[in-house]
Formats: sequence, structure tokens, C-alpha cells
Amino acid sequence: MYSGSSEIVELLLSRGGDIEAGAGSEEGTPLYLAAWLGKSHLVESLIRHGAHVNVVGGLGRQPLQAACSWGFKAVAEKLLKSGADVNVSGGCDGSAICAASNRGDEKLVSLLLECGASINVADKYGWTALHVASQCGHENVAKVLLLRKANINARTEDGLLALHLAAIRMHEEVVRLFLQYEIAVYLDLADILSAIDALECSWDDFCENGEITDEDDIAHFTRVQDRAGTIWQLLFHAAALVALPWDI
Repeated sequence: MYSGSSEIVELLLSRGGDIEAGAGSEEGTPLYLAAWLGKSHLVESLIRHGAHVNVVGGLGRQPLQAACSWGFKAVAEKLLKSGADVNVSGGCDGSAICAASNRGDEKLVSLLLECGASINVADKYGWTALHVASQCGHENVAKVLLLRKANINARTEDGLLALHLAAIRMHEEVVRLFLQYEIAVYLDLADILSAIDALECSWDDFCENGEITDEDDIAHFTRVQDRAGTIWQLLFHAAALVALPWDI
């Protein structure tokens, strides 16, 4: 399987090889491995021989989740056309759309949505694709999700919005995107203020744990300081706009 040889796979299957060997194990089935490795031709061959596309494989994931976690769009397309559950969830990546969002692959996210993926499906911790994209700083994916009406008010089990996660990680462009979008739908003032608190805590942690030993460290510190300052200004300005009475 790792060699990517379809001839070897065909030979093994012709001699009675178990196409579902490894189901539920850490390594998973041959189809899971092929999807995880991005071997599109092997995926096609195994499906043609009757491999089940929704069998749980390594790390508690199904083949579609494995393909999405590595950004293998061609493999994902083959799996979806063969009946893979687009809303499969569980394992280390959560849903397939969360895996694609973590990767920052807007084309793969769009493919999943076009195939019926639930945009607001959450994992056991309450994380949606929008939370994942925001924490990772993937502005392109966050924009796709917002345009497709992702729930901007969805909260994790810790009560965090996607805006909070972007602020904590100091992803300036994602924060800017959220504020442009959410001001238009009257973002709650308390959420903006709590995002400011989260940003300040993140900055404090950075200052306490960062070490400055050379010029590169100084340059990095300055960049982070500038970014944090810009985000703080964006949030403070948004808070002021939301707090203003509209009848002035």
C-alpha cells in the first residue's frame, strides 16, 4: 500500500486478500491507508473491488476525514462520489469539514459544502469549522464559511466564539474579517469586550514566556507587539461602534 502500486494491490485481491483487513485498528483498512497517503488510483481500485468507504480506520477516522486532513481533494472527490458520509464526525479531526478547515484548504471546504456538509456541525467540545479556521488563522476558509452562513455565534464548551480564538492567536486579518461581518449583524458588546480580555491575556502570556536573546527575537517581539496593538485597536473601535446609540 505504501508503495502505491496498484498492480500489487490487484494481485493480492485476486488471491483472496481481505479488502477490509485492519478495520477498526490503528492503521485502518487498505482504503483508509490509501486515502491517508493520497493515492487516488489505489482508492479508485479498492472502491471498484468493493471496499466500504465509511469504515472507521486509524485514529478513529474514516477515509474521507483522513483525505481531508491532508488536503487530498481528488481522493475526497472519489470517496464522496462513492457514497462517503460527508458529515462523518469523530476521531482526532472531528468532522471532515473541520479537517479541511484546519488544513486551510478553501477549495476542499467548498467541495464538502457543495456535497451537503453541515457547516455548523460541532465536535464533542463544541468546535465548528469556523472555530478551527479562526484559530489557525485561515482567513480564506473563514471567509468561505461566513459567506455560506456559518453560525458566527456558535460557542465552544468553554464559551468561546471564533472571534475569541482569532484574537487569542493574534490573527489580525481574521479578526478584521469577523468585525467587518459581525458589526453588520450587531455583534454583542459583551463578546467584543471579552475578546479584548482574551487578547490581553494572550499578550501577557507571550511576554511572560518569551525569551529575547538576539536581534531576531527582538524583531519577532516587535512584530507580535504591533499585531496585538492593531487587533486591540480594531476591537476597541468595534466596541465603541456597538455601544453608540443608533438614534444620535
